[in-house]
Amino acid sequence: MGLFIHLFVNFYQLEEQEWEKTYNESLLLLQKFPVPLMNLKRETRLDQKRNVYTTNIVEKKDTDQEMWKICGDVVSRHIAESFSLPRYLGNLKDSGDDLDVLWASEDELEYTSGNGKDFFGGKTQGYPYHLALLAVGILFENRFPRKAFVLGDIDPYQIEHTINWMNTVLEVPVTVPICVDGPRLYERLAALYDKPALVIERFKALYRASDAESLETLFKCAGEAAVIADFTQELDHYNSLHQLGVTNLISQFLAVTKNLKLLIELISKVAADKEEKEQFSLTSLLEVLVKRYITIDFIEREPLSLFGHRGGDLMTIDKLFALTFLKMQGAPSAMEFYIDSAELLELFSAYQPAERSHFSEIIAKGEETCREELQETQKLIDQAIQAEAESAESEKNSPQPEEVTEVAPANAVQPSTLSPEAAYIIDQALEQRMNFTDPIGAAKKMGQELQRGIQKYGQSFTSTEVAYYLKKIYWGSYENGFVVYEAAWEQIDAEQDLTILKSLMFLSLVDDQSQSFCRWRVYMLEHKEFWPYLAAKQ
Repeated sequence: MGLFIHLFVNFYQLEEQEWEKTYNESLLLLQKFPVPLMNLKRETRLDQKRNVYTTNIVEKKDTDQEMWKICGDVVSRHIAESFSLPRYLGNLKDSGDDLDVLWASEDELEYTSGNGKDFFGGKTQGYPYHLALLAVGILFENRFPRKAFVLGDIDPYQIEHTINWMNTVLEVPVTVPICVDGPRLYERLAALYDKPALVIERFKALYRASDAESLETLFKCAGEAAVIADFTQELDHYNSLHQLGVTNLISQFLAVTKNLKLLIELISKVAADKEEKEQFSLTSLLEVLVKRYITIDFIEREPLSLFGHRGGDLMTIDKLFALTFLKMQGAPSAMEFYIDSAELLELFSAYQPAERSHFSEIIAKGEETCREELQETQKLIDQAIQAEAESAESEKNSPQPEEVTEVAPANAVQPSTLSPEAAYIIDQALEQRMNFTDPIGAAKKMGQELQRGIQKYGQSFTSTEVAYYLKKIYWGSYENGFVVYEAAWEQIDAEQDLTILKSLMFLSLVDDQSQSFCRWRVYMLEHKEFWPYLAAKQ
């Protein structure tokens, strides 16, 4: 599981000069990105390899293999897969064909891959540099219409803010990519396929607004008959109305059409051809609907926002896992549709009068369950508010160093002083920034453990040569796979206090791959003010 971004390019008859020009524009965007971006490089010092995070994102500069490369940002310090883009086309020139980059064969319509090479295709996990890569994708799509398009885990809100910021940097402005411009996407796909069903299938694979917006666009562009035919065909793939996929389809349909009567008729039509008709019965449909809060008004449902994703924020891999886990555990969810319980009973009873009493029981039981879930959810919200307040008070009372010096060039400009577009990007980075509670206390405890280790293995710490300890620190970092920012390495390289170097050496050699320890280790190495605590000097 992961969160991706893609940039598909068809190089057929693509001008190399235009490519290089756009590469330079993309480099400008990355260098002016409101959050400094990082690249991972490997270097050798004192005959030992070490990995370094650097803000120098250009590799092999002024050669025919020049490229930029990024893997994360300085402010949040979150790192995922590396993405790169070459300055020159090289052997990619004229590869591809004269078909639209959006085209796919009929047996691959449901896939998001395009008719070209995917320059990105890696996992950003929703970390802030995702927005930088989105900007590059938007740029190339704008500069090479029908030859390039950007896709992935992106949404209109991200795109709007990213484009507004881009247009403060670029001389030639850009517009929204086709994956969020429904009518334009449909029109372009309609020129590639002669059957509406094929257009609809490809559209659903590429469109990146919400499912409800997708269906709404299809109703407008493809027409009601074609959309309903596609909807019933999708329903027919399932064996029960209680399957999650069906629930999502129903929710999407009601959110757009607000026509429950039509939904009942369509499901009844599908049920007529099913062997196990009870799985598509009106009873099953009613159970699904009332479980999704359709008789609870929108204001009363408000606590359910706890289980959703806050619009506008980047979806990170951690949030995705959390939301997926909640769904698997049966967290309550609501459809964007409301109907009064009495009206719902009348509607269903009109189709099966003999089942009126049974329908009434299902509605009453469903409403009771929903309200119990809402009460439990409100308790969780109250507990979270209390825990957050207690945590803030505890952090306020925790001892802090007089000054924590960030060796990385974290952007010190407050978001409130910047343009809304730049502020949005910085906000996302600050929101994701890793927090370290009571760093002095942690440094003291870590220091105690380090000193015990140094005493236990004293024979390895008898050297009086600075270079000896530095080489061990480099070796430990490389073997244990952790990476330190380049300015922190410079501070470590310049350190002359042997007591501190011994502590840093032992810290680097500890074979502990747990996420918590790895984060604390790098944090301590990158903050010189904590080194005396590690050496038990304070």
